[in-house]
Amino acid sequence: MAVAGERRRKSGRWCRHWLRFAFRFMHDTSDQVPYAPPESGPAVEPLPVADSLSGGPGPGEGAAAQEALIDDFYRRYVHMVLHARRGARTWSDDDQLTHFAVYLHEPTAIVINDEPHAWTVARALRSLARGERLEFADVQSDQVPRPDHRRPYFSATLTSTGWTSEADLTISHPASSDLLDAATQFLVTAEQAHQAEALRAFVENAFHAAESFARVELLSFPVAADELEGSRKHAHLQSVYDLWLRLGNTDPRFPALLRELSALRASATYVNKTFTLEAQTASSQLRTLHDLAEHARSVVLETKGRTIKLIATRAIDAGTLVSTADVTIRPTSKGVKSVA
Repeated sequence: MAVAGERRRKSGRWCRHWLRFAFRFMHDTSDQVPYAPPESGPAVEPLPVADSLSGGPGPGEGAAAQEALIDDFYRRYVHMVLHARRGARTWSDDDQLTHFAVYLHEPTAIVINDEPHAWTVARALRSLARGERLEFADVQSDQVPRPDHRRPYFSATLTSTGWTSEADLTISHPASSDLLDAATQFLVTAEQAHQAEALRAFVENAFHAAESFARVELLSFPVAADELEGSRKHAHLQSVYDLWLRLGNTDPRFPALLRELSALRASATYVNKTFTLEAQTASSQLRTLHDLAEHARSVVLETKGRTIKLIATRAIDAGTLVSTADVTIRPTSKGVKSVA
């Protein structure tokens, strides 16, 4: 029971990590520039949401929630950018807003309509007292390169029936970026060693590349990330990757590659051991390593829509709500029952 409780606590930590990220943008208003007073800038009007969001005519709970979210992002990011652009004469009341996208990267970038560039979050150019009139020229937004379309982002588009939205506010595991950088360096070095026919060096660098890419894949899914928490041992990662494979959540070649390279490390490192690796086998391993690298990078960029198989941690009656705490990738003592 203690182990199960600890797993539930760990599972909650990683889920709360990215949920806090999303809701921070919807509820924290402490650092906002005040809205323009009447007659000093474009009015902040609620954006009508499309009826289709609620499944039919009328506002509906779904449409109301979408409308609130669209309006929140518009007020928080877009309105003041347009206010600043009005002062810079790159926007006027004759222009129509038909689309906006907010990329919550570092730094945040706002795209207006189909413009090929983006804008920074608006900032005040002078100090303002409470109640003081905010003129167009008091706020500035700089033009910046348009970011790649990747999460986390929120976008909204004007249709014939109102505004519709699309969003992915999830973020990658905090360690993913550094792991990808390290894995790429090991991969490049492994390629160079392979080209030079230095197969001992190839094995060592290919192993670290494969292990890092595998870790990136597993960390992209909270239920798998929980299994890695608190352990840096090679054998533990291999064990978790094998569990991931057993459920059919990854390509069988990837855990097999990691196992093969791990088995070769000792003989590749110590000259008193017999080292045997055919050039053809090494070439095959390198090809698989490239496939693993591509797979890991794609998972980091987009987990939305990817389906994985999991195992129930308790008896779940039909109609019961299921949360992350109710699933795992580790088989229970009473056998495996997957939840697709």
